[in-house]
Amino acid sequence: MKKFLVAALAMMTLSLGFTSCGDDEGGNSSYNIVSDPASVVAGTYNGSYTRTLEGEKETASATIVVAAGSSKDYVNVTFKEGKDLGVAECTVPCNIAQKGDSRFIITNGAGAGNDLGTSFRLFVDDNTNCLANFKLTVKNGRKSYEYDFEFRGTK
Repeated sequence: MKKFLVAALAMMTLSLGFTSCGDDEGGNSSYNIVSDPASVVAGTYNGSYTRTLEGEKETASATIVVAAGSSKDYVNVTFKEGKDLGVAECTVPCNIAQKGDSRFIITNGAGAGNDLGTSFRLFVDDNTNCLANFKLTVKNGRKSYEYDFEFRGTK
């Protein structure tokens, strides 16, 4: 019985050490939840695409437009000005989630029926800076190549 009490006391003592709710750096991990993230990130982001294949990079100016979708958790992302690098103008329905006070992540909607698949990620910081990454298969004659794309832009 004494061993059981010592073990229970040890477990209780250890559990008290793990009850902290803050992050490891002592900061406050809470943030303000935006009720309509789609309206916050909506806008036109001007920047450039970088297309990479086997270490070779090509860059071209580009525009991505983010518009509110069918609900507050969805946006429509329109790719413009990417024809030189093989990005056809299209609009893609996407999911949006808040990752911090002013950080949002936009991902390709399930079953969106486009060529981006699940690789598409678009990050918006401070409601002005945008970073998108995705893979896209581009045909050149009879061959197809899978390129890595990165877009950097500002609102």
